[in-house]
Amino acid sequence: MTFRTLTKHLHKDSNTLAHIFQIYAKSKQLYNGKHLHAQVITSGYPSSTYLTNHIFSMYSKCDHIEYAHKLFDQMPHRNLVSWTAMISAFTQNSEYAKAVNMFRSMWVSGESANEFAFSSVVQACSFLKMVDVGRQVHCLAFKVGLSYEMFVGSNLADMYSKCGSLVEACMVSSHYSKPLQHSPSFRLQIFGFEIWLKSLHACFKQAKCDNAEKVKSLLTGKVWKMRPVRVMWAWIWVKWVIEVHDSSVNNTGFVIIRLVFENSEYAKAISMFHSMRVSGESANEFAFSSVVQACSFLKMVDVGRQVHCLAFKVGLSCEMFVGSNLADMYSKCGSLVEACMVFEEMPVKDEVSWNSMIDGYAKNGCYEEALMAFRKMLNEDVSIDQHLLCSALCACGGGNVYNVGRCLHMFVVKLGFELNVSVGNALMDMYCKIGDMDSGSSLLETDSRGTNIVSYTSLIDGYVEADQIDKALTIFADLKRKNIEPNEFTFSSLIKACANHASLEQGVQLHALVFKYNLNQDPFVSSVIVDMYGKCGLLDHSIQAFNKISKANEYGWNSLMGVFAHHGLGHEAIDVFNKMLVQELKPNAVTFINLLNACSHSGLVKEGLSYFDSMEKVYKITPRSEHYSCVVDLLGRAGRLEEAENFINKMPFEPNAYAWCSLLAACRKYSDQKRGELAAESLKKLEPENSGARVLLSNIYAKEQQWEDVRSVRKTMKDENVKKLPGYSWVDVDNKVHVFGVEDWCHPHKKEIDLKLDSLLRKIVEAGYVPDTESVPLDLEYDMKIKVLHRHSERIAIAYALIRLPIGKPIIVKKNIRVCVDCHSAIKLISKVEGRKIILRDNSRFHHFADGSCSCKDFWMSSKIISKDSKYES
Repeated sequence: MTFRTLTKHLHKDSNTLAHIFQIYAKSKQLYNGKHLHAQVITSGYPSSTYLTNHIFSMYSKCDHIEYAHKLFDQMPHRNLVSWTAMISAFTQNSEYAKAVNMFRSMWVSGESANEFAFSSVVQACSFLKMVDVGRQVHCLAFKVGLSYEMFVGSNLADMYSKCGSLVEACMVSSHYSKPLQHSPSFRLQIFGFEIWLKSLHACFKQAKCDNAEKVKSLLTGKVWKMRPVRVMWAWIWVKWVIEVHDSSVNNTGFVIIRLVFENSEYAKAISMFHSMRVSGESANEFAFSSVVQACSFLKMVDVGRQVHCLAFKVGLSCEMFVGSNLADMYSKCGSLVEACMVFEEMPVKDEVSWNSMIDGYAKNGCYEEALMAFRKMLNEDVSIDQHLLCSALCACGGGNVYNVGRCLHMFVVKLGFELNVSVGNALMDMYCKIGDMDSGSSLLETDSRGTNIVSYTSLIDGYVEADQIDKALTIFADLKRKNIEPNEFTFSSLIKACANHASLEQGVQLHALVFKYNLNQDPFVSSVIVDMYGKCGLLDHSIQAFNKISKANEYGWNSLMGVFAHHGLGHEAIDVFNKMLVQELKPNAVTFINLLNACSHSGLVKEGLSYFDSMEKVYKITPRSEHYSCVVDLLGRAGRLEEAENFINKMPFEPNAYAWCSLLAACRKYSDQKRGELAAESLKKLEPENSGARVLLSNIYAKEQQWEDVRSVRKTMKDENVKKLPGYSWVDVDNKVHVFGVEDWCHPHKKEIDLKLDSLLRKIVEAGYVPDTESVPLDLEYDMKIKVLHRHSERIAIAYALIRLPIGKPIIVKKNIRVCVDCHSAIKLISKVEGRKIILRDNSRFHHFADGSCSCKDFWMSSKIISKDSKYES
C-alpha cells in the first residue's frame, strides 16, 4: 500500500494504521514509520491515545527513544498502556534511571501499574543495583496483588539475587513451590523453574552453599528432577569445595569434576578416577558423569565401558546424569547399539538424554533412526529445547528429507525458536544440505537477528556443494561488505571450491586473505591451500605451502599425499606417508585412499597391495568400498584383469560403480571384450543413466572394429535418452577463462588457432607422430579420423595458449574428461617441438609434459570414472 493510498483511506480505519505501525516497529522500518507519521499529521487525522501509543512504540522499538519520549510528553491523555510502553521502552534501551523515574511519575499521577510495568521497573532496579528502590516496588506489587505474578516474581528473584540479597531471593522463590507442584499451567511451571534457577545461580556465583541448601530444601520433587536445577546444584557444590574448603578436603571426586569442567584435563581426570577406585574411595553421580565425559572427549570407549560397569555395580548407571553421558559417550564413539541399551534402561529420560540419542544417530549417519527417535520423544513429557531441534534439523539435512525438514521448520516457528541463533544456523545448514538454496538464501535475507558467520558459511558451503562457486563468492563478498569476519570453515569451503574448479586466481586471492585474518596455521585451512595449489597444477607452490605449516597434522599430510597421487608421483607419496609415521601421526581412511591412488597411477602394484593388507592388520582401519575400488584400479592398470575381477567378487559388500568403472576402463585398454561386457552390464544395473559404461563398451567394440555392436550401443543410448557428456577444455589467458569444445567451436581468434594447429601437426609429424586412429571409436575413413583427432579440445586450448602466452611460461590446460591416447602422444611431441612445459589436468590426474615425455609414464590409461557421466571423448 502506498502513502498516497494510505492518506486517502486515513479517515476510514484507525486499526489499519495501528497495525501498520506495529509492522514497522517489528521490522525496524524507521524511515517508513516516519513517513507514515508525517502523513497522519498533515492529513489532519484526529489524534487518539490508541494510535499515539502505537506511534511512539514504533519509535522506541526502532531505537529512536528520544523522539518517543518527546511524543509521550506531548500526549494530552495517557492511559496505562502509554505509561507501560514508555517504561518498557526505557528499560529495553538501557535507560534504567529514566525507567524508574517514569514509574514513579506514573504512580504519583494516580495510574495503577500492571504486571508488565512492574516487571520492567524491577529489571531496571536490578541493572542499577538499586535494591532499596526494588524493595519499595516489591511492596507496591504486593499491595496490588501482583507480587506473585510469574513475570514479576521471576524478575524480583533475579533482582534480589543480582543485588546479593539471597535470603530475600529465596523468600520470593518459596512462594512458587506450591503453584509449581499443583498448577496445570506449563508456562507457570517454566517461570517458577526460572526463579529457582536464578536463585541457585546467585548462590553459585557467591559460593553460598548454606543459602543454596536453603533453596534446595524448598524445592519440590518435580523441580528437583529438572536437569538445569541439578546441574546448577552440582556446580554450587563443586565451587563451594574449591573456593572455601579446597585446602582441607581431599575428596578425589571434587578434583575429577574440577579437572573436567574447569581445566579440560580429561586424561588426568581418568587417571585420578582410577586412583580413587584403587584407594577404595566411593564416587557419586557427578564424579561418574565427569569421567564418562572425559572418556567421550578422548574417544576411549574401552575405558568408558569399564566405568559403565562400575556405575552399574554401585547402582548409578541408570541415574539421569550418568545415563545421559554414557549414551552420549557410546554414540560419539560409534557404538550406537550400546548407546541404545543404556538409553532404554534409563527409568527417567530428560531432554538431554533424548538429545544424546538423536544427535548420536545423526552424527553416525543414521538419519532415519534419528527422526524416529525425535517423533517418539514428542509423545513423551519432554520439553523441547534448541539442542533437540538442532539435532533433528541435522538429521533432516543429512538424510535429505525435504518434506520433514519443511514441517520441522514450521514446528520451530510454532515453538518460537526461529530467532534462536543455533536453531537458525541449523535451519540454514539443513536447507543447504538438501539443495534448497532459495530457502536458505531467503533465511539469510529475512533474518532479523543480525546474521552471523555460521549462517553465511552454511550458505557458502551449500553453494559450493551445488557447484555454484560464483554465488558462493558473491555471498563471501557480501559478508565482507557487512564487516562480518570469516572463519576457518568459510575459507576452507571457498578454497576447496577453487581447488575443484582449478580457479587459481580466486584461490590466490583467498590465500592472501587467510594471512590477513591470521588463519594460515589453521589445520583445515592450510591443508586445503596445499590441495588447491596441487589441483591447479602448481606442484611447487603446493609443497611450499605445506612446508610453511609450523606443525602439520594428519589433514596437512593427507593433502600433500593426495597432491602427489594426483600428479602421478607414487614414490614421493610413499615418502610423505613414511614421514607422517615418523611424526607419530596415525594414518586414517583418507590416508590410504591417497596412498593406493598414488600406487595405482605409478604402477606400484606390489606396494599398493602391501599397503591395503596392512590397513587392518597393522593400523586397525577397516577398508571401505573406496579402498577396494582403488585396488581394482591398481590391478586393472597393470593388466591383471582376472585378479581384478576376482577381487571384486570377493568384496565383503556389493561392489560400487567406482569398482566396475575401473575394471571396464582396464578392459578397454587391454581389449578384454568378455569382461568388459560383464562390467558394463553390472554398471548399468547400478547406474542406468551412466553414459560412461555405454561409451566404454562401445569403444571396446570399436577397437575390434565391431561396428554393428557400436551402432547397437549408441542406438540403445538414444532410445533410453542416455546422453554422452561432451568433452571440453579450458585455459586461463589474460585473467579470462577460454573454453573450447570438440570440432564445433567458435572463438575470436579462430583463424590464428587453425593456422597454429596446422603448424603443430606438421612439426610433430616430422618428429615422428603417428596418429592412433583407435582413439576415434567411429566408423569413419582414415582421413576423417585424422581430422577429428586434430580438433580435440585439449589441442585447441594448447594452440591458443601457445599463441597468447609469453614464451617460456608453462601452459596449464584443464579438461573435464579423460585425455585420449592419441592426444597424449601428440602433446608429448608438442612439448618437445615447442620447447614448452605443458600441464594437462583431466578428470583423473595431472600430466606434466616436457621435452617429449610425460610424468605419468603411461600408467594413466585405466582412468577411473566416478560420476554418472561419460569420461571419454570420442
